[in-house]
Amino acid sequence: MPKHVIEIPLENNSVDEFLIFAYKACNDLGLTVNFVSESGLTAESKMSWTKNTWGETIELSIFNGFVRIKSKSKGNTLFDFGRNKKTITRLLEEIEQVRTSIRPEEYSELQQSINENKLTGDADLLNPESEAAREQKKWWSVFVPTKDFFFTPLLIDINIVLFILMVVFSGDLASILDPDTQLLLQWGANYKPLTVNGEMWRLFTCIFEHIGIIHLAMNMYALFSVGIFLEQLLGKTRFITAYFVSGISASLISLWWHDNVVSAGASGAIFGMYGVFLALLLTNIIEKETRKAMLSSIVIFIGYNLLFGMKAGVDNAAHIGGLVSGMFIGLVYYFSLQQNANKLLRIGISVSLCLLVIVSVFAVMPRIKDPVGEYLKIVEKFQVHETEALKVYNLPDSTADESIVTELKETSIPNWQKGQLELKKLNKLQLPENLQMSATLIQQYTEHRLKYCELSIHSLTEHTDRYNAELEKENKAIETILTQLGANE
Repeated sequence: MPKHVIEIPLENNSVDEFLIFAYKACNDLGLTVNFVSESGLTAESKMSWTKNTWGETIELSIFNGFVRIKSKSKGNTLFDFGRNKKTITRLLEEIEQVRTSIRPEEYSELQQSINENKLTGDADLLNPESEAAREQKKWWSVFVPTKDFFFTPLLIDINIVLFILMVVFSGDLASILDPDTQLLLQWGANYKPLTVNGEMWRLFTCIFEHIGIIHLAMNMYALFSVGIFLEQLLGKTRFITAYFVSGISASLISLWWHDNVVSAGASGAIFGMYGVFLALLLTNIIEKETRKAMLSSIVIFIGYNLLFGMKAGVDNAAHIGGLVSGMFIGLVYYFSLQQNANKLLRIGISVSLCLLVIVSVFAVMPRIKDPVGEYLKIVEKFQVHETEALKVYNLPDSTADESIVTELKETSIPNWQKGQLELKKLNKLQLPENLQMSATLIQQYTEHRLKYCELSIHSLTEHTDRYNAELEKENKAIETILTQLGANE
């Protein structure tokens, strides 16, 4: 994370004096002092569009006659655009102002207040030997929800827990890297033939499912990177609303675009959050200098990920859907982020966005064509006729030729013909290439089955072997097609 650090001599001030000056300076600058100890203090700026503060954390520590001040950006950003340096400069200027202007009675009041709240021993975060300092450095602190950073770590935790449960219940360690399609579907992946046929909940559940640990890790890193900014800037309610609205919108766009793709992952929702960020950077809510620098970084990030998404197996439709919906949300949120926006407007916008996505789902879902689902229904009906038609081959060996002929004429041929009628419906569907090939093969298979039945009737009725060569030819054709169908699944 970007940071800026300086060290200055304590000079003519005692440790207690400098702490009092620094404490008042932080308060005067609108910084929130988290705690004061014998070693120094920590404070942070609240994220604010209007004040151009991005939640810097300030640590002021005093050791061996020197004052060390560190300002650190929150989040995993690459650049701070000079904000940390400016924060320290403003703080030092304010400390000097306090030193020369503080009144004796005010000094005494601050001294008493600091002494009452001063942390010592193992509670001192600025003492590297304290238990509190060691606890703060533990890596898992990023997974712990706090007051101002609640939903981002919570979403990360939920995604990780669900992934672990999916792998454990699969009973297959290979699922860690590459879970199979059936497992993904069992745990709620988005798949058009299922989602549009009564399993609408998959639009939501797929947001929490990931196709391997690498997919999970990349998405959670991206979520953390954007969430640590946006959640505090938007507030918890607006943040989680934007996340789910853009995530469901991304799922819906993916469903519209893909016919035979199993889709899962939080990337649609995460692209939505970057879309929110991008939209706000296009407004005047952030100062021009910072806006230009951050806009370039965000555009490069989005462009790179969309380009990477052009690889096979990546659901770029969901990425684009999330990005576009996120930008729309960001532009709408712009009005509720104004200083004069009242609480009713803020709540109304979030509620309206939720209602909009719900209405969109119910309006769009019935209009989504599902050729793969139709294909599966037609093939399922065909298989019922196929099962009936093949029963002739289950007759006992002692069955008379006349009975076999009757079974072929009255059961097998009529069912193959009914199957043919069902299969003709496939010609009207716009199918993916592999299913189109399967549809053609099934129709050819049915034709050969019918031909085989007709030749068998002639052979049995005429009591002759003259049709054996043709029967063998049809049988080989049937076997070849069945092999091709198996390979094409």
